[in-house]
Amino acid sequence: MKRNFKTKKRDNDRLRLQIDGDDQFFQGSDIRTPRDGGREPEPWMLDRAALKDFLLKRFPRADQHCEWCRENGGCSGPEGFMCEHHDYHCLCRSCCQFSSAGMWTFAIQCCFRMGQSAEAAASYWNEEHENCKPVNADYFRRVIQQIELARQGRRLDGKPRSHGKPGRPRKNKLTPLSSAS
Repeated sequence: MKRNFKTKKRDNDRLRLQIDGDDQFFQGSDIRTPRDGGREPEPWMLDRAALKDFLLKRFPRADQHCEWCRENGGCSGPEGFMCEHHDYHCLCRSCCQFSSAGMWTFAIQCCFRMGQSAEAAASYWNEEHENCKPVNADYFRRVIQQIELARQGRRLDGKPRSHGKPGRPRKNKLTPLSSAS
């Protein structure tokens, strides 16, 4: 039997006698599925040597350390992302690149290899690195976006690359106007 407006109304009226709008069914089922990051890893992300090459191309000073860190053993070991000499990240360029490369490695491991969402990766980071500044999911989303842009060979701020000559532009020499007086 084909349903038309009269049969729909009749069926809805019969259903309303049995189920009310205050029933739990109409309030929502509250069933949630666990979210994954939805990101497929590139083949080079699964290869340790290719991943190291990618990170060293992006962070060329990541395998060098400042003089203090080299002499005193900072920026290495299991923690690895914080100089033991300081309570904060070391401000020298090589240590900053080392800690950024470590964060990218962590993001690739969690979000691409393991398929976690940015929220799960941020909570996992905060649990594992209690001595570091806590990060939120937005920070991890930005790191993931930077990894995607670097993978495509684009600038990390999303702007297009300029193809002009490098350096300061030349001054334009203005020619004086002949006065018409």
